[in-house]
Amino acid sequence: MSRTGYTPLVDGLFELGAGGALDVRVGLIPSPVALEPLVVEAETEESYLERVGFHERAARGLGTFLLREDIELTAVDKLTDALRTVPRLEVVSARPVLGPEAELNPEVLVNRGTERCSPTL
Repeated sequence: MSRTGYTPLVDGLFELGAGGALDVRVGLIPSPVALEPLVVEAETEESYLERVGFHERAARGLGTFLLREDIELTAVDKLTDALRTVPRLEVVSARPVLGPEAELNPEVLVNRGTERCSPTL
């Protein structure tokens, strides 16, 4: 009997004793198999953030950026907690409730001089 990856081994003949019992040890001897080289090719697709220049602007320091690594280091529970660290950004947690379908999420405001605007997130 044989299997790929193992060397066949026969170690002598065995005779049963008078009582008809025999202790036998069974083991496997590994025998590595050489395989053909494997070549993997994949096409990469540029991510949306790469297409719009996000990473380039972040590397050049043009603006304030919330990068995954920075958010993970601060261990925030909510995105709004991370947004509170951005200069000129205000997170308003107590906004008025308007009607039965009102959103209960905090409002995010950007302070631009004397004006404030709500960015699309």
